[in-house]
Amino acid sequence: MDMQKKTFKTLEVGDFVKYKHGFRKVLAVIHRGSETEESVYVISSYGEKDSYEMKRSSGTYTSFNLDACHFIIDQPEEEVEELTMEQVYKELGRVIKIKK
Repeated sequence: MDMQKKTFKTLEVGDFVKYKHGFRKVLAVIHRGSETEESVYVISSYGEKDSYEMKRSSGTYTSFNLDACHFIIDQPEEEVEELTMEQVYKELGRVIKIKK
């Protein structure tokens, strides 16, 4: 499973961005820009991820503004699933040989 890395143009509602004062949450996507257009978002106030401030809007931001102001996208770490060869066999339904 290859997770797409988020960019300032591909943020979704509920994503977090970090800045020196804490986190901000994407509350709404107003416009999804193309390669040459900017995306526009409603962003929350600063706070901790589970705080009341995450529900209050602090205004709209473009993908350019977020990048120019040095926000950082809070990327969730990709979850790695460990499997035994028996589990892989059950998942695929066939025997596999792993090359190095």
